[in-house]
Amino acid sequence: CSMIYSRLLVAKSLLAEDGTIFISIDMNEAANLKSICDEIFGSANFISDIIWNSRKSVSNDAIVSTNHNYTLVYARNMLKFNDVKNKFKLPETGEGFENPDHDPRGKWKADPFDSPGIRPNLTYEIMNPNTGEKFLPPSGRCWRTGPNEYKEFLEDNRIVFGKTGKGKPQLKRFLSESESKGVTPKSIWDDCGTATDGTKEIQNIFGGKVFDTPKPTAFLKKILSLATDSDSLVLDFFAGSSSLADAVMQKNQEDGG
Repeated sequence: CSMIYSRLLVAKSLLAEDGTIFISIDMNEAANLKSICDEIFGSANFISDIIWNSRKSVSNDAIVSTNHNYTLVYARNMLKFNDVKNKFKLPETGEGFENPDHDPRGKWKADPFDSPGIRPNLTYEIMNPNTGEKFLPPSGRCWRTGPNEYKEFLEDNRIVFGKTGKGKPQLKRFLSESESKGVTPKSIWDDCGTATDGTKEIQNIFGGKVFDTPKPTAFLKKILSLATDSDSLVLDFFAGSSSLADAVMQKNQEDGG
């Protein structure tokens, strides 16, 4: 605790006002680290605890096979971060987008038409035109828009009623829109490599195991996609195997940063 405390104080002093810090830790010290970060950065500046599925195989000799690591994410100043949080997005991959009705606007996904909260002006009956069945928002929720905006969406062929046409209303989200806005990240990451992948990357460079527990560049590039743009400054306080430097150079090749 005393070792990491002073270093995190320095880390905070070097962060940009709208900057973020990602700190990877295993379960042995995760609780202590969270307490220290809450004190140094302030609990109000906590963004997320990302669970990385760092191991796919099962350790049969363990009581419970440990297959994840934690990554605590904090903002330097949440008020400043909120000004740029719309950029805290992942690139859209296009997965799950289809165009079964040959909409000239291209591929789309069906999103729920309801939203959190209860607002009387957004609570009204919507009738499925195919079945005549009437729907109200789910309990504790309301519709995304008022009845006039809903009618405009319907006339614009933006409303679908499930794959069979017999369900509740859903709103088309087009791939072109998602590509411009980006994708909100989830707190569980199981699509960006494993610790084994990181080790293989190092072995391919050095011909053997040189560093313990190197991160795969796919995991680090996902962080960079969220937290940086093409002219950001990135600092790795514990350089280790320099996997982050490798990931930064890969991103620079991809986007000219």
